Amino acid sequence: PTPASLTPPAAARNSILQAVKSAQVETTANGKIKVTSGYKVYGVTAGFDAGGTGASLTTAGDIEMTVRESIGLAVSSNSSTGTNTASNIKLTGKKNTAIYNLGTFKQKGNIIVDGEKSNGIFNKGSFTLTGNTIITASNGANGLYNSTGGSFTNPDKLTVNVTDTTKKGVGVFSDADVTLDGIKVNVTGGASAVVADTKEIKLNNNSKISYNGEGYALYTLNHGKIDMTGSNLKLSGKAVGFSVDGSSGTYVSGVTFGTGSTVDILSDDV
Repeated sequence: PTPASLTPPAAARNSILQAVKSAQVETTANGKIKVTSGYKVYGVTAGFDAGGTGASLTTAGDIEMTVRESIGLAVSSNSSTGTNTASNIKLTGKKNTAIYNLGTFKQKGNIIVDGEKSNGIFNKGSFTLTGNTIITASNGANGLYNSTGGSFTNPDKLTVNVTDTTKKGVGVFSDADVTLDGIKVNVTGGASAVVADTKEIKLNNNSKISYNGEGYALYTLNHGKIDMTGSNLKLSGKAVGFSVDGSSGTYVSGVTFGTGSTVDILSDDV
């Protein structure tokens, strides 16, 4: 499984609220955004203009969008920052992303994405969980997509719940080294709970991964690695824990279970 990533929004194109140059944009708790239909619509953005640096956004009001190939909150890489203080973000439709971060982002609030190849969080910057956040993904949507340069602070405040009948949704996908100690990932019916492509995902210190499906709970490809030291994996349904490659007595796995790791098998079909 390889979730699709979105193209960054162009400045002044279909943005409801936008900060450019070094400007700031802010919504209050009563300042809610609702979009009932649209294509490539961007809720609140900071940056993405030619030559601008230091733009910022702060949101406290809820965002609800029924759209395609759109983004709720987006922060560019040019010293731009974003802060979501308590806003709940809901995007319904295909190929959407609730939060798209290339800069520095602070997050508190819940996220809902419903639709194939959508992402709760797409991150290539510095992402801090300042409060408990629950990502709920369904119908082929993915919880978290991390890529080159992406890092997380306080990932123990993040819970990812994926419920999927399409067998395409993924809880966590990363093609970059990332540490997500203490994260909670629960996937029912999706393709995999955690996928590491090329690089390593560390899920140490009491991370809790639960998978109920017919695929691999922990999936590595292109020499990717997943480290579950000190954490728990629960398998239900017809789940396979992780893949093993090799023959003639030589076997290699990209998944590590170290000191304190536990695996709970909750079905006879596992």
